[in-house]
Amino acid sequence: MTQSNRKAVIVAVFATVLGAGCAVSQTKTQTGAPLARQIAQSGHCGLVAPGHIHLASVADIDRLEALPGRRLPLASLRSVQFGNEHVVLAALGQKPTGGFSITL
Repeated sequence: MTQSNRKAVIVAVFATVLGAGCAVSQTKTQTGAPLARQIAQSGHCGLVAPGHIHLASVADIDRLEALPGRRLPLASLRSVQFGNEHVVLAALGQKPTGGFSITL
């Protein structure tokens, strides 16, 4: 197999894998509900370190509410049915200027 044939085969394999990944991406559940939804957003939530927080129960919201410096409104989180959903808070951490954002 020549060098150019080998490259063509590699490109074809990667294209097939990428195409298959796009073809099976799912955005809704079987009942039509979205797999993910945005519940709240804040430019100044008070989470000063980058990362994420996973909330799996109302007790997790209570612990989050006790954090010093937290400014994210939690009322919308309390309406989540934790038997069916989980919540992930994603934070960039402190930034030197405005204009930074994160999207899932």
